[in-house]
Amino acid sequence: MSVEWSQMGGGAGMPTTAESKGAAPGGSAAGNLAAIQAATSAGGEVSIYGVGRFIVKGTIRLPSNTRLTLGADTEIYRETNSAAPVFTNRYFSELLPADMFVRTSNVMVVNEINHAYVIGDLVFISVYGGAPDATAAGFVTVTATSVNAWYYASVGTNGAAGTSDQYYSVIQIRRSFAGAAFVAASNVVTVTDAGHDLRPGVQVYVGTAGTSTAFAGLVEVSRVDASTWSYNTTAAGTGAATGTLVISYDYNIRITGGTIDGNAVNNGGTLPGNQAMRACTTTFSNVSGMEIDSAIGGSQMRGINFFNCSYVKLGNHWRDFDTLVGAQFEGGATGVIVDQLDIGSAQWDRAGAQQSDDHVAFTGVKYVAGSGYNNTCSPYPRTVFREIDVRNIVISNARNGIKMSSDSSCPFTGVFKVGAIYAHNLDTTSLVQPVCAINFVDDGAGLVGTTADVILVDGPIKFPSPTMTGGVLSFVGVGSVQDIIVRGTAIQAWDTQDFIFVNGVTIKHIGLYNNSYTGGALTGTPKGTAIHLQTATVAEIAVRGARDDLSTTARLSALVKLENAAHTTDIVLEDMNMSTGSFITTPNYAVGCNIRIFCSGLVKWRSTSGNNFLQMGTGTYTLFAGPGLDLAANTMALFGYGSPVYRLHVTGTNAPVNLNDAPTYGSAALVPTNGDELYNNTAGTIAIGRQVRRAGAWTAL
Repeated sequence: MSVEWSQMGGGAGMPTTAESKGAAPGGSAAGNLAAIQAATSAGGEVSIYGVGRFIVKGTIRLPSNTRLTLGADTEIYRETNSAAPVFTNRYFSELLPADMFVRTSNVMVVNEINHAYVIGDLVFISVYGGAPDATAAGFVTVTATSVNAWYYASVGTNGAAGTSDQYYSVIQIRRSFAGAAFVAASNVVTVTDAGHDLRPGVQVYVGTAGTSTAFAGLVEVSRVDASTWSYNTTAAGTGAATGTLVISYDYNIRITGGTIDGNAVNNGGTLPGNQAMRACTTTFSNVSGMEIDSAIGGSQMRGINFFNCSYVKLGNHWRDFDTLVGAQFEGGATGVIVDQLDIGSAQWDRAGAQQSDDHVAFTGVKYVAGSGYNNTCSPYPRTVFREIDVRNIVISNARNGIKMSSDSSCPFTGVFKVGAIYAHNLDTTSLVQPVCAINFVDDGAGLVGTTADVILVDGPIKFPSPTMTGGVLSFVGVGSVQDIIVRGTAIQAWDTQDFIFVNGVTIKHIGLYNNSYTGGALTGTPKGTAIHLQTATVAEIAVRGARDDLSTTARLSALVKLENAAHTTDIVLEDMNMSTGSFITTPNYAVGCNIRIFCSGLVKWRSTSGNNFLQMGTGTYTLFAGPGLDLAANTMALFGYGSPVYRLHVTGTNAPVNLNDAPTYGSAALVPTNGDELYNNTAGTIAIGRQVRRAGAWTAL
């Protein structure tokens, strides 16, 4: 879907200025809110260029086809205790706790501070989590408002509609239809909607309170004509829907320039926990085609919150500040691009106070009774994360660059692309807290079993962080990833931290291709590993095109470290020339691994600390290598820790061992099989030279 302004249906003529409607730096918060809302109410080009701070109280609703441009020295600032997002889209949605709904004499009062509703709004309220009063739900019209409440007709028992951990989904509705307008045939639903403004690629929420639930959900428009639009489905069967259906959507909203500050210190602290999302500086719901190119922050929750938005770009000049999360995509997202501009290390590599927990987060929170994250669930059905392209992110003093957390019913599908990450970790974070460039994690009761198809990292990753634990790329939980691929970057691993750290996650393949390796800006004892597997299931590791980073003398402690589980893993090595403390190691020697190592082409390695290529403990380790394996004499494998069993099949002469040395290679731990080959480098019972195992004995070739 294109998000070009020329196709947005707006932008003709001179822009409307908020100043012409009465907005002014130093003006009243209520007056500025009304003026900016008046300027943006019709969409099109809108500008605010006044130098200084425009304080607002409440939420400005941006309609489709709006481009809002702020001056370089323009700041939109949330008034103290406003407790409402500064900007949202016209047909927004939210998740509200049931105890905010109180019925008196068949009138429902929704006690929402500085809400954005106006009389006449059509709203679809549905039960979301727990079992609140179902009679409070349905298609309703806002009949009255006050500053901190809105009202609608609702027949039922007086009193609160539920408890603080029960929730309603509240979605602003554009249009409602009789079910007959929706007709399904051959997995396509065609909607009769004369004069609509939809086009292919726009995501539409379809809701129903009746029995035609197979027609409902978040759908993407596939074709249009003047009076109909269509979407694909596999659930609706054949024929027309029944009852009433409603739709909601927005599209093409752009905010550029200036600063939007949610005034974090003075907003959110007094909100109940189940209303904490109102502390977000901005919130956008089901918008197709957005571009944000402004500084947005100042929130005890999220600078930008996206509920199920699609085709979103966070541009060169977007940045976050003083917020829990810079930008969070909740419940699913399609076609996201993050492409910040790096203007040099002075922008990001500096000490300072924490600016965020997560710079960019992709989460699919599921409602679980009693969970602390229930208040953050998307009001829409959860979907998938697909077509995500984090091209460049520039971070200063965050705990995590990118967070990925969900469960298998809201997966990361296709290729999740990551380009350059420039970051300075949070200096005040202790070693017991993970600080990661990418944090793939089960993050709570509603975020268990995160799954992804492919995570592709092209780097570079500049994440100087000698005070962290875990990994630059951290994978923790009970979820799964098919492929993790890192290409063409400088892989660093610091003192107590590894480049890739895996604990619990099941991974089919990890590939490191054409990278350079260093132990960080440290000297002396080698530091960290490229890949560290704890209680994880990883089927294959492939490393190709590995070279030492010659810009530093620091080296890794190992390329691969295996511990805390009986790993069964194939390791494929090709085209390598590097030095580390050891190459593949099991530091807790009784884990009982079954590892096969396959070397192809040149695999040259030297130890920086007197250790061995295979520094292993209890388990079975099989090495298959051609003539390209190049090791210092007698450094192929370690004996004496635990009870390792080795099968070594090496056809070349550049990885010699002493087959006559009984305490090491002559011990029972070396269990050759007929057909195995090694090069013996020491005279004795077994002659110097290439040896092959035949009939249970070594025979010279």
